[in-house]
Order: sequence, then C-alpha cells, then structure tokens
Amino acid sequence: MKKILFVFLMVLSGSGIAVSSEDLGHGSDGLTEVPLDIANAGEEAMACKVSLAHWFSEEVGRAAPGEQVFGALWSDSDSGTVYYLNGSGDRMPVERFWCGPAGRTWKNRFEISLDRKAGKMVEPIQLKCSETKTGFSCVAG
Repeated sequence: MKKILFVFLMVLSGSGIAVSSEDLGHGSDGLTEVPLDIANAGEEAMACKVSLAHWFSEEVGRAAPGEQVFGALWSDSDSGTVYYLNGSGDRMPVERFWCGPAGRTWKNRFEISLDRKAGKMVEPIQLKCSETKTGFSCVAG
C-alpha cells in the first residue's frame, strides 16, 4: 500500500498538482466546539455523515426513530475551517455535512449548511429530521 501511495504522490507531483504534507493539527485545542443535536422524527433509522474529501465520508452518528444524533464538529474561527476529529483525534476538514435514511444517506440526503467564514463561529446545529413525500428534510428544532 505504501508503494502505491508513493507512486500516486509522485504522479501528482509531476502533474503540477500541489501535494501538501501540511499537518492540520491534532485534537480540539484552539478550536470551538459546534455541538450537534439532530433528532430523528421519522419512522426509520437515520444517519448523519461528513464528507472529508470528494472520495471519503465518515459517519458522525446514527439514530433510530425517536432518538437523536449527538456529537460535535469543531470550528477554527480564524480561518473559518470546520473540522471533524477522527478516532485518533486528527483534524479532518469537513467539505459537506448531511443526514438521511440509514443506508441511503447519499442518495436521499438533506445537506446541512455550515456557515464557514473567517472571523465567524459556526452556530450549534439543532435539527429535527424525517423522510417526507419529496425526500428527506431537516428543520430547526
């Protein structure tokens, strides 16, 4: 696997695409917590996920009907970047955040907006979500 990754990075480097080994940091020091409280008001299980790269997503939480997804994202107010901390505490920049029916979150998702602006904190996220006739929907609550 290391050999394949090395070859891939060499190809990217030679193609003019910037390859960075920048350390994004570890843990929540210097970041502000963005609490997540997302209620499943629907009749089937729900999952919430973050996209960390256009090819990789991570599940933030899952909730049965009547239950909630509790968790946190982390915000750097200086840059406006929102992070998900993986199991090792590594900071993973969030590209997208969504919830949807478990097992079909990508196909039938509700995108949750993250107001990412330098100098501004991302507000806590408190939603009620459920499947509707037109798809999956989340509202403030």
